[in-house]
Amino acid sequence: MARNTHFVLLLLTSLAASSAIFAQTQPSPTTKPAPGATAPTAPAPTPRPAALVEFSDKPVRLESAGVSMKIPIGCNATSNTAVDSSTVQIMPEDSTWLMQIESPRSTRLDMSLKEVCDAMINQLMVRSARLSEQKVEKREGDVEFGKFAEAVRGTILERNDNLVITGWPAAARFYVETYPGDVAGVANLGVIRGFTVVKVASDRYVTFELKVLKPKFAEARVVYETAVATSTFTDPSTVQTGRKAALEGGLQILQRMDAAALRSMVENTPERWQRLFVPGTTGATADDSEIGYRRLRYSWGKRGALDAARKESQYTATERQEGVIVMMDARVLDIDPSSPSKKIRRVIDSASVYFMAPDRQQEAWTVRNAFRDGKTTSQITEIGSRNNTDMVVSVTANGDSQQVRPIIQGDFAASGYLSQAESRLLHQFLLAAKAPTEYGFYVWNSTSQAIKLRRDVLEQPKDAPGTWKITSRATEDSKPEIAIYNERGDLIRIELLNDSGDTMYWEPTELQTLLNIWKQKNLPIE
Repeated sequence: MARNTHFVLLLLTSLAASSAIFAQTQPSPTTKPAPGATAPTAPAPTPRPAALVEFSDKPVRLESAGVSMKIPIGCNATSNTAVDSSTVQIMPEDSTWLMQIESPRSTRLDMSLKEVCDAMINQLMVRSARLSEQKVEKREGDVEFGKFAEAVRGTILERNDNLVITGWPAAARFYVETYPGDVAGVANLGVIRGFTVVKVASDRYVTFELKVLKPKFAEARVVYETAVATSTFTDPSTVQTGRKAALEGGLQILQRMDAAALRSMVENTPERWQRLFVPGTTGATADDSEIGYRRLRYSWGKRGALDAARKESQYTATERQEGVIVMMDARVLDIDPSSPSKKIRRVIDSASVYFMAPDRQQEAWTVRNAFRDGKTTSQITEIGSRNNTDMVVSVTANGDSQQVRPIIQGDFAASGYLSQAESRLLHQFLLAAKAPTEYGFYVWNSTSQAIKLRRDVLEQPKDAPGTWKITSRATEDSKPEIAIYNERGDLIRIELLNDSGDTMYWEPTELQTLLNIWKQKNLPIE
């Protein structure tokens, strides 16, 4: 694939746009363009005063790009991390429009902002062209000759290649009306796509996209432009300096963990059971909504433990290799948030085993997930292994397999890479160090199927003397997980958000206590 094409595809990553955007707006009378003609250029509506848009106190951020933007009141924001970029999607409660913030990288450092917009517009035009009707070049009686089809392309409504907003880097904005045909039952209705493109570094852009049906464009445009104008950008050099400092702190932590320290830590870490729930309003356990549970086990053992079906007497020389073993068994309930009875859509079971050699040069892991929906069960298995910087990960889902070879940059000792087993022990590493600061590590991320920068901040809260707080992000743009430990390093709770915005907690528990809670609530424990 040509480098320019690759970059354009990054910028135009297709939206996970909800069909509700189109289904909730009925088409207004429109004039169908004549065959072969482009749609007429519509005058751009004049936005209403910005003062009519109110914002919540908490902005959204794309940490990887150093961008922050305020969210209009009444809107929901969700974050997603992909292989090449991270995104934030913002949608109002009535789902009439969708805004997406993305931060793609470019392999082309010589492209001007205008050239980037040219490429994006061309892609939009090509993708949005719909079949208008079929024409006949010649007809004699009932016989047609030279039958061919004509398509109607999109129309540029407005374009500004030199958008100036105080405090911003170089930026541009354009709006295009597209004709995607029959979308969610709404036929031949124009969809407005707006893009604000900001060049934050030589190889990185931030794009703000608006997607809305034409009848709702004027209203949505006010919110879109006003919200985008609240965005602030951190200097790229400052962002890079922060990453470097975090990675240097992470390397110091890893250098302290020699084989003896690792063995002592895992042998002195007991088995742990944890309960995941959304707290009720009364504070009583009976009013909590149970989401899941997990068991964590740590030991110094043999690599052959990755395959529970094999007997130790059958181990090969490689499987007899000793090192860190971390096992995790978990169950999570996929609950329908719109169901008054909290209907369980799926039961998800996971069994994971992670191994790492004492010198950190080798690791291997197996993760097996089973999704049960009534009588139907589907499975996803991830098997990974690494020898120094040579890494292979295979994922199998219902018979289909794919393999990737992630790249660990440079010398392994200075790469800042954290193994899968170590990432499950990282909080213990940080608590042992007792050095409040920010730490960074490169870690294989199963969700994005790539090596990502993980960041953890260790601190001692002034409002809770005698405790430790660790704020972790699996990637720079992931939602934070906040863990609170007592002075001895015992877990008190881990706080995180689910996709619906509810606060969930992992809390320590005992097996019998957990069984009693799930039995009393008639939840699946078989």
